[in-house]
Amino acid sequence: MKSITKTVTTTYTPEWIKKEFLVYGPEFRKARERSRKKYSRCFACNTPFQDGDVMALGGFGKHGNKALCQTCATDIADDENEASQ
Repeated sequence: MKSITKTVTTTYTPEWIKKEFLVYGPEFRKARERSRKKYSRCFACNTPFQDGDVMALGGFGKHGNKALCQTCATDIADDENEASQ
């Protein structure tokens, strides 16, 4: 029997971005260990956070808040600023 493959593309548009949300480390991991979402990787580029990294947080409306690395947060914020001009 043949199978069907479908690919769904979702566009995430940030409503806001807080570039200096908090520092990733043991305390943050302990606080999130029982949570469904661990926020241990950047949502945009999937790079794992290392101890001492400053995490950014973006609000994506109905998709919720997402953890971002500084590089992705800056890129997304710059793109939003260019689009609004």
